[in-house]
Amino acid sequence: MFTVLDKNIEHYIIPNDALVIHEKAFKNCQRLLSVSIPDSVTIIKSHAFCRCLLLADISIPATVTSIGTSAFEQCGYLTSVTLPNGIACIADSTFEGCSYLQSIHIPDSVTKIGANAFYRCSRLKDVIFPKNLEVIDRTAFNDCGSLRTILLPDSVTRVGHGCFCNCTNLTNIRLSDNLKILEESTFAFCASLEIVKLPLHLTEIHIDCFTYCESLKYVYFPDSLDSIDFLAFDTCKELTSVSFSNSGISVTQYKFYGCQKLKTAYLRHNTEEIGMSPSPILQPETALPAASVAYSEIRHREVLPLFCEVVMVNMSSVNIFDSFVLTMLRMCEIYDIDDGICIITDFIWPFVDI
Repeated sequence: MFTVLDKNIEHYIIPNDALVIHEKAFKNCQRLLSVSIPDSVTIIKSHAFCRCLLLADISIPATVTSIGTSAFEQCGYLTSVTLPNGIACIADSTFEGCSYLQSIHIPDSVTKIGANAFYRCSRLKDVIFPKNLEVIDRTAFNDCGSLRTILLPDSVTRVGHGCFCNCTNLTNIRLSDNLKILEESTFAFCASLEIVKLPLHLTEIHIDCFTYCESLKYVYFPDSLDSIDFLAFDTCKELTSVSFSNSGISVTQYKFYGCQKLKTAYLRHNTEEIGMSPSPILQPETALPAASVAYSEIRHREVLPLFCEVVMVNMSSVNIFDSFVLTMLRMCEIYDIDDGICIITDFIWPFVDI
């Protein structure tokens, strides 16, 4: 095993007979500018180069098959790194805080990217994901503010919570169709994201998943979707329409709270519930009509409406479980088109904040 005692070194050539770079071998060598790793090395242990603040680039030989947790954490000036096509995992926090890292090509041998692996790599613009990738763990790319595009292969089956949270310049995402769950805060605060095509087999969207995606304009929900958690699309200010296609989903409980421009909801034939429990699908923005004031004062104290358009198929299958919503729906004008599709206009949707 190999370790360094002199923390003031600037350049170092690791001996040719070294097999392992020991845990914390170069940790806190804050003057280290370059290091040469021989082909004899097969393992780089945890924290091996942690906090080598001036290390700008490093080439890892193809013989290396394992890189430990936090191996290059907080190498603040690291701009490029070559990863060998023999490692199976990028461990937790491997490149966390490498704020000058601009691009990374992850080899096809990698099947898992660990938690916080690229957390706060604020200048990271380009990531090439491996074709055999299966798991991206929690907050792996959290706070990568320069990242613009994410193209995930269909081999990916799990993306952990907060994985791409606060990627403020992210505009283009391609998700694996084999993702079944989008976990908590996965794309929260991705302020530049405009359009999302959700995975074909998605079943669950968890709390705060797209919260404060303030440029998000349109979301299409797949047939497979079963549930959307509380505040999943909180304060998506530019969202104008949502489409539920044969989803059988309950559209309630502040799922779209703060979506001030949301005017149209396309609800298909298996929609189970609309209304308040205790809140509706849509966030209001218009003034309360006089006809509703008495009701709000007596029953809810604060009820605001949204004049919106709701498109539904087989409306008879919908369970409108709030009596006031049902009353308002009966007051709407309904236009038959064909095949049981109807457009409901001037629908007064109550908003409750109690």
